[in-house]
Amino acid sequence: MNEISIKTFINIVKHGSITKAANAMFLSQSTISQRLKLLEKELNTKLVERSKGGKSINLTSEGKKFMEIAMKWDNLYQETVNLKQKKSFPTVSIGAVDSVNVHILKNVYTKLQDGYSSLNIKIRTDQSTSLYSLLEHKEIDVGFTLKEMSVKNIKVEKFFEEPMVLINKNTNNTLSTNVDLDPKYELYIDWGTDFRIWHEERWGTKNTQNIHIDTSELISIFIDNPHYWAIVPVSVAKSIKKVKPININFLAESPPNRVCYKITSKDSINRNGLEIFEEVLSKNKMNINSTFV
Repeated sequence: MNEISIKTFINIVKHGSITKAANAMFLSQSTISQRLKLLEKELNTKLVERSKGGKSINLTSEGKKFMEIAMKWDNLYQETVNLKQKKSFPTVSIGAVDSVNVHILKNVYTKLQDGYSSLNIKIRTDQSTSLYSLLEHKEIDVGFTLKEMSVKNIKVEKFFEEPMVLINKNTNNTLSTNVDLDPKYELYIDWGTDFRIWHEERWGTKNTQNIHIDTSELISIFIDNPHYWAIVPVSVAKSIKKVKPININFLAESPPNRVCYKITSKDSINRNGLEIFEEVLSKNKMNINSTFV
């Protein structure tokens, strides 16, 4: 067992398939497969199960156990490399859903960059559920998720909540919040379970939306069409309004507020870097809250 085999295994799990891991590592699929076979042979156990067609993998129970060990080994290895290179700079790894990273935490990242040049900052964007897994495997030190879950050794606390608003292009044909909105002109983003339930109660479960998107940045591409509209968190709406002429209105029957949770591990390995981040985050909490007004 060596660095190469462990990093290969981590990439297979991270990307969910041998093909994607091969692309990420700029290697052939056969090379990745061979490394996995040698690792399984050395450990005398099967680590992954391939799906039909081999397009994705699932970890076996032993594979899940080994993934925890592999992540710890990788972090220790990186610390050893840093020590060897005489790099004692603190590190913090932050994970968040796209809209929080882009529209909420950007000023915090700027403050970190400007005030702590010696801090190594790693930023990841991922789905709410995945952030819990990343925190469990020590791939991030703190996460910002839209989903509240009970996971052992993970502290979950409410970070903020904000209202959802209706936006559309600023024209003479302003949408009225008192009439039914035509879903075929909606720029639809799934903002979570509560929003989805509210949305289905109003428009049903039928897939009537013309455009489904998975990132708030894409709204700017389509919102120039005066027929289109979207329901977004107010922080997203205010960010878009800085670059696009849009209307922002509250609906008469508003969706539930969007709630964001901060998650941290009770045994973080980058405690010094996390403390610096928490300090900057606390100092900027007032600015963050002003985003929702």
